[in-house]
Amino acid sequence: MKLILLLGAATADYVRMPVDRRALSPTSNTFTRLFPKLERFAASIDDNTLRSKVIAIGVAGGIMDAGDFGVHPNINNLENPTMSVGYTTFGQFLDHDITFDARSVINANADPLNTLNFRTTAFDLDSVYGSGPVNSPQFYTNSSKYIKFIVPQMKGSAAVSRKGFQRYDVPRTSNLRAIIADPRNDEHITLNQLQLAFLKFHNAVTDIIVADPAYKSILSDPYKVFYYAKQTVIWHYQYIIVHEFLPKTVGQSVVDDILKNGLKYYDPRTNPAFKKNIGNGRYMASLPIEFSSAAYRFGHSQVRPSYTINFGTTSELNMILFDDTIPLSTIDPNDMRGGTIGARRFIDWQTFFTFPPNLQSGVVPTHNMAIDTKISSPLFHLPKSVPAAGNCNGPQIPPGLPCDGVQSLASRNLARQVNYDIPSGQDIAAAMGLTGITVTPLQKYGLDKSSPLWFYCLYEAQTLKSGQQLGPVCGRIVAEVFFGLLYFDQSSYLVKNPSFVPNLKSITPGTFTIPDLLILANVVTPLS
Repeated sequence: MKLILLLGAATADYVRMPVDRRALSPTSNTFTRLFPKLERFAASIDDNTLRSKVIAIGVAGGIMDAGDFGVHPNINNLENPTMSVGYTTFGQFLDHDITFDARSVINANADPLNTLNFRTTAFDLDSVYGSGPVNSPQFYTNSSKYIKFIVPQMKGSAAVSRKGFQRYDVPRTSNLRAIIADPRNDEHITLNQLQLAFLKFHNAVTDIIVADPAYKSILSDPYKVFYYAKQTVIWHYQYIIVHEFLPKTVGQSVVDDILKNGLKYYDPRTNPAFKKNIGNGRYMASLPIEFSSAAYRFGHSQVRPSYTINFGTTSELNMILFDDTIPLSTIDPNDMRGGTIGARRFIDWQTFFTFPPNLQSGVVPTHNMAIDTKISSPLFHLPKSVPAAGNCNGPQIPPGLPCDGVQSLASRNLARQVNYDIPSGQDIAAAMGLTGITVTPLQKYGLDKSSPLWFYCLYEAQTLKSGQQLGPVCGRIVAEVFFGLLYFDQSSYLVKNPSFVPNLKSITPGTFTIPDLLILANVVTPLS
């Protein structure tokens, strides 16, 4: 495939080491504000009163609860016919690649400018690669001449898999903790299996490079092979973001406008407020709190109450997302939570994405839920997260789940709008030169004209885009931040090689999609 010609001079800095997140100081990589001159929504209401009010909006059985426990959603929770369910998981994976607020609190205010983000704010897959094979050796195998990820077999899976196909898991400790760069990517089965796909994708690209005569001169140096493979993986991943995920999420017209006319609101290259000095003459982009705690949390509305996980040997396996009545210590529970093992806990991706007919086997992919103000009921009942011993770091705590007893994800999101003094959706619309909308469902709370941004984003998508993609305010925020991070990253393909055209094997030559990645990673098996 002559990938060396594809990458060209961009690989000259293959030895560029990733940022060691352990070295970040409490002031080095913090969040920022996209609209610092705007005051908090409903600013006339004191913090504690407003926090209680918005938490009540997001409680189980409240106005946001779709009431759809069980296998099938109800008429209160509409589907998005333009997007299959895999894109929600991919969106969550993207979030974990660029942001992690490890000290998030629910009942107290916090300053974004002093809140540390434990992820590198670049689409560089540090959630997969960690700090590289030198600083994060626990992720990599030493049983191969070349540097690859450890991908252990999932014990017993072949016996319960269609056509006896062997399945794999991420590596784990004796107490079942995932040994991966971001433990949150073991929150549930689908995210776990997407993380696994990226591990196997890198390994597959390594094999391609080793077999390519064009790379003969570097094969004696395993680290050169590793960084060539890593660069190839990251550029194809970034291509997917720009050409597949963003158009589906914010609309092709928004993507085209930014590519043609540039950034209007978030550009770390030119605005010093959007970047931080992390030492040694290096800078990192700062993520706006309006993005990380509001606009980009739209995916919570897309989550279904349950999913078809796989097709077993003869019949499909359906699981509810979370069931908080199941004890945390249960091995292989009947819900999708992570942090556990089981021969059946693998994904048949045909219900999540669309593949060629020989792999799709007649399966119709399942739709995402619409982006609207209804949230699937299991997300109001996250597994109980405070053990009897009160140890929030104990092995019985599922990864990524809260440890303060607040089980409603909607309440948690809404509390953040108060804690971080996030402006209203209407004020941000005005700052963008747009006409804001009245959020009618919040009228009885007195928040219809000065609304929490996260709720505003959901209602804007629901009313202006039929729930199929984000609306003009929040879609622009998401798109600007994505492109801002890519433009600020001097190693991204948009900077190094804007005319980059993928040439890994794909369904449609010259492009590359999530299904292409999954096929190349060898995690998709024919079902018939």
